[in-house]
Amino acid sequence: MRNLLNTLMIKTTTIAIVFGLAMGANADDPDKMPEAITVLKKFADATGGAANYKKVKALKMVGKVEIAAAGISGTLEVIQVAPNMIATKAEMPQVGSQSQGTNGEVGWDISTMMGPRLLEDKELERLQDQANLARIYEPEKYYKEMKVVGIEEIRDQKCYKMKLTKKNGDQSTEYYAVDSGMQICSESTMETQMGAIEIKSFVSDYNEVGGIKLPHKIEAEFPNGISQLVTFETVEVNPELDKSAFAVPDEIKALMPKEEGSAAKEGSGDKKEGSAAKEEGSGNK
Repeated sequence: MRNLLNTLMIKTTTIAIVFGLAMGANADDPDKMPEAITVLKKFADATGGAANYKKVKALKMVGKVEIAAAGISGTLEVIQVAPNMIATKAEMPQVGSQSQGTNGEVGWDISTMMGPRLLEDKELERLQDQANLARIYEPEKYYKEMKVVGIEEIRDQKCYKMKLTKKNGDQSTEYYAVDSGMQICSESTMETQMGAIEIKSFVSDYNEVGGIKLPHKIEAEFPNGISQLVTFETVEVNPELDKSAFAVPDEIKALMPKEEGSAAKEGSGDKKEGSAAKEEGSGNK
């Protein structure tokens, strides 16, 4: 899913780069291509439909991440609460830990290799967007331009190739299976501390959890030929969450203006998130 792909891939992109692991579109008649909104709505329907997506207030995904060529592997946890809170953490014995998150206002990135830093402006906006599942069932409110530009074969599946432009100007190319409507692949540019890089991500192993189908395997290919595989072993919809997961880390408070850091400290706590959401439906795998 679009909102999951960047979240999952950004965790170890920097690691792959630091370690130095540093079919064209068919000439299809555009008049015979379906409308882009039709393709995106088919995907939303195929994965559960708007009514079920609207019931999802929070997600928790736990699994493993592997960069085989670098001999790197470890665990990954992703927690998100609609519409704009997300926290991810990867633990890899070979290189340490890496976490990223936002409480809806403050954004951060902390890694053993690169240290802590504040996420601001467009980078913070992109992170917050990842927790917004409304993009799946209401794409017309999220994208300012959507276009089907052709048909391509992606891993033995005939797919519609689409060019999408978000309202903030970010662009991506996405591929949806002609027959099933499922998203198969996404191509986008990711901003990192080491510059912009192109990433091609393949999603598969869709399983239903709490009324919606989520990909449990995501494989990212980087320009240097290195790939990263994320496999989710457990996925929970509307779990009860500890609010401290979204508390601004002390290392980040130290980087904030004094007034903002004090406010962030006062706003942290141990209340639970997701209990109200559980009343609207829950599920796990």
